[in-house]
Amino acid sequence: MANEPQSFEIDGHTFEVYPLMGREALRLARRLSSYLSGILAIGASAQSEEDISVSDLQQGIEQFFRNCSEKEFEEFADKMYSKMTMDGRKLDKDWNTIFMGEMGLMFKSLMESVKIQFKDFFSILENSVPSKMPTTTPKKPSRLID
Repeated sequence: MANEPQSFEIDGHTFEVYPLMGREALRLARRLSSYLSGILAIGASAQSEEDISVSDLQQGIEQFFRNCSEKEFEEFADKMYSKMTMDGRKLDKDWNTIFMGEMGLMFKSLMESVKIQFKDFFSILENSVPSKMPTTTPKKPSRLID
């Protein structure tokens, strides 16, 4: 069912991600697309994953942090963690202390949450990349219009 939580495990911890409400997801998808514009451009220009270099990824990540202020990134994380639990414990208000000294776990769980929350958004973007779109042969009109 669409409003059921999705689970994943990282480093022995079980996380559950509850779906965002429609308008909230729409607002966050808009923000996310502006933050990720550099990374999305790199992906759009690549024919395959092998075409993406470490340097390209570094540039994309640098542009991400230029596009996203510290406050915006923290607000985004707040929204993502407000819809998550870790080992049955809500992360909405306590994620700052729960992840103290656990930056790897914090970023892995945040990225997995983003993948789950925005999988349809990313799928639409992936399918709109010209190199991945199906090719069609233009049809000739069946009759001419005067």
